[in-house]
Amino acid sequence: MRLGELVWPDTIAHRELRKVVMRASLITQPDHIAFILPTHKSDQQFDGNKIVVKATGEEDCPVKLVNRYIESRDHLFPAHPNLFARKDGSILTRQWFIRRLRHYFPEDVAGHSLRSGGATHYALEGYSWEEIQTLGRWSSEAFRLYIRKHPLFFTALLTKRTRT
Repeated sequence: MRLGELVWPDTIAHRELRKVVMRASLITQPDHIAFILPTHKSDQQFDGNKIVVKATGEEDCPVKLVNRYIESRDHLFPAHPNLFARKDGSILTRQWFIRRLRHYFPEDVAGHSLRSGGATHYALEGYSWEEIQTLGRWSSEAFRLYIRKHPLFFTALLTKRTRT
């Protein structure tokens, strides 16, 4: 996902409530979570997309982490309509997220790094170009630029790592 799909822009004039992910769209199951992304860069009609995140069984499993967040969020703000909210109930902004990112990661990790990192991750796992394009909701083949620059991808190609 793009960072801009999960947070509000810093410029107040660019904020639209219809672009905010709503709490009511979240579905939690033991093996996955899902929510509706109301719109994205190439979705000018606001058709939205269902985003599904599978459980990994790892310590940092995204499903476990989201469930923990939801438990805390729902306790603090049971009637808040937005899925993602700060401790004061406000909607996450890009600037707020980037400040948190800078706190935990080196300066060269930016908001867009998450998207290119996702494409590289799927390539390293042996996903096809078409699968990566679909998963990232890329309307072009721009994602290939991110992957080709990553040295681990070349290593995976040389060792012919495939998805299990």
